[in-house]
Amino acid sequence: MKNAESGMRKLTKHIIAVAGRILFMGFTVQIIFGIVWMAVNFAHCQQFEEADSLLYPAVLMIAKGMGRIFPVPYYCFVYIFQAGLCLYSVYFFEGVILAVFFSDGTGATWNAGRRAAHSRLFRLWSAMAVATAVPVMQCVMALLPYSLTGSLLLTELGIVIKTIFVKKRLSVQDIVKLLILWALSALLLHEYLLFGALPTVIATAAQFFRAAAGPSSKERITGLKRAAYKAAAAAVVLGMLSAVYGVCESRGIYEEKNPNLIKGLFSRTCLTTVLWDWDTWTDELVDGLAWEVRYSAAYYADNITLEVEPYIDERYGGSANEFYLSTISTAWQSYRTDIIHETLWDIAGYAISPVIIRRQLSGLGYMSLTARNYDMMKRTAPRLTKYYVNFFLDWFIAALVIAAVCAVFAAADKMIRKHAAVAAALSVAPACMCVRYALMGAGIMDYKRTLIITALWIIFIQFPIFGQAYRGEADFE
Repeated sequence: MKNAESGMRKLTKHIIAVAGRILFMGFTVQIIFGIVWMAVNFAHCQQFEEADSLLYPAVLMIAKGMGRIFPVPYYCFVYIFQAGLCLYSVYFFEGVILAVFFSDGTGATWNAGRRAAHSRLFRLWSAMAVATAVPVMQCVMALLPYSLTGSLLLTELGIVIKTIFVKKRLSVQDIVKLLILWALSALLLHEYLLFGALPTVIATAAQFFRAAAGPSSKERITGLKRAAYKAAAAAVVLGMLSAVYGVCESRGIYEEKNPNLIKGLFSRTCLTTVLWDWDTWTDELVDGLAWEVRYSAAYYADNITLEVEPYIDERYGGSANEFYLSTISTAWQSYRTDIIHETLWDIAGYAISPVIIRRQLSGLGYMSLTARNYDMMKRTAPRLTKYYVNFFLDWFIAALVIAAVCAVFAAADKMIRKHAAVAAALSVAPACMCVRYALMGAGIMDYKRTLIITALWIIFIQFPIFGQAYRGEADFE
């Protein structure tokens, strides 16, 4: 029995070592592609619509000020800032993951000397592998807030994992960092009022549970009080952020463009169903929408928000929600299976974007914003962009399969089974993202919104290299 277990360990170690070298070479090619594409496009700006953000215009304003001082286009400063924050967030997160999975039990992962050098080199290389993933690189090189929000949320998750699994306590400094990161991400994108709050909630809940399991009643009471203070601080920050958005909206400084739940469900259930199949319409629906508005909505997904909903709101006023709900009910009764199917495809598109992008660019997909994003990306160097995108998408799928095989062997050898809690803590915010964005409407799946999920996938794929880097066997020099 012992010989069999020993043989299994040797086999697992050999498989993971070979896989690690294959992954290292593949991601190195990706990094080279990404650096070349970034250099070619550095003096160009992708023409996306203006960001729906409170804070991002301030970032652009600072960059424009620097552009007046230095003879460089202002957006180059934005690219540098976004790339630097992206690299730092992954570098920090990798250090936390290495401390959780490869520490000696004290959180001291790397010894002095050669291992420390390999740690820094590996984490920098890993950060570059994430930054040169096509969805991440496109947003780093665009005047959009998605790269910054992804970096901030990844840093939040790193702090949470560190407090729960390495330090095993939530200090005042940690809660302050989490609240600042949450506030910044929420001011960059409104939906991060929710997404940015989740890491803080998880960290605070973990402290509550740890305090409740204290060895004595006195320690339990003290721990619960401290956790309550931190939860109260988080509630105050939520209230302040909500007040800021409320004041800005009331004064016309900011206008929320994302649909509310009812309007999101209207788009989600009606765009590809009743708006295309007028035979199912009730008399109320026929009278409620002009033919031109119906045709425009069926032609382009964004027109639901730009034309259809303003038309309904103006015509029905306070009873507009009743019309929306009636239309949703009609669509659900006639097209329930299609709606569920399309919603699941959108969730998959957000959850594992590179795989779905490959299908979409191969003509096997569905209505989304992928084609528009790809068109924006290839305008400066179309042939280079084609090779870069195709390599990344095909390599991601192959690397995912390799990592999954390694995970099966590692799990069988009980190497990662005890760390399922880490995956659970990391998956809460991404899962909420996928569901929330999928319910915002049909035909508008946009991989730029969930960069952090792509980053987490790449970090997972790199796990077979982690052990080699820890032992100082990886070829980073």
